[in-house]
Amino acid sequence: MRGKGVGELKYSWSVSGMAVIKETAPGKLLLKRSQNSGKLAVALAVSNGGDPVTQRVQIMVNEPKMDAWVQRTPDKDEKPVDNPFNARDENNEGTLYYNGSLGNAADSVILKI
Repeated sequence: MRGKGVGELKYSWSVSGMAVIKETAPGKLLLKRSQNSGKLAVALAVSNGGDPVTQRVQIMVNEPKMDAWVQRTPDKDEKPVDNPFNARDENNEGTLYYNGSLGNAADSVILKI
């Protein structure tokens, strides 16, 4: 088959029904994360030079009640900036880090929430 140029398989993956984060490789589809719950349709078309053969399946996806929280390590010299996004942890609280020191003494500190 390889001598006739038809030995290599060509894979074409498609996913529909909801937004997903995925990764493809020859012969593989890795579904990393969905952004919803419900039916996810996955299709694969495979060919070796001729007409592709297609197979479809539906997968039920259920989101976890709560995502696992990944604790981040602040930088050694991390200071707050204006209008930042601060993620909330599993207790619905955000953490603001201030590490290091200012070059000059400050008269006051203001925190707006």
